[in-house]
Amino acid sequence: MFRLHKSTGAEAVDIAIPNQPGASAYRLLEVRLHLNEAAADLAAFAVSLDSELGAAYDSVLAAPDPDEDLTVVTSWRYADPVPPVIFPGDTVKITWPNAGGKTWAIEVIGRG
Repeated sequence: MFRLHKSTGAEAVDIAIPNQPGASAYRLLEVRLHLNEAAADLAAFAVSLDSELGAAYDSVLAAPDPDEDLTVVTSWRYADPVPPVIFPGDTVKITWPNAGGKTWAIEVIGRG
């Protein structure tokens, strides 16, 4: 298991984590969002895959379930049944407008 990315801020989240061509594929295990206080505007938070194979293979990997209490949803785990594989040339994107200006930290964890 390894940490792919960690960043912090209080602005909008716009993170791109490319898996460089020629690198090894890895499994995306978890995306963790840490907030300084509860946020009610997480509905627009998204983790997506920009596939090397083109737009037809792009997909949303995580987004909050609107039926959940969005003030406590802060972790998305990919173990059921198999975590997504991120191939060389793919990019994992994490976006959130953060209209409330919350202080955040994001960790992305994978396994080769």
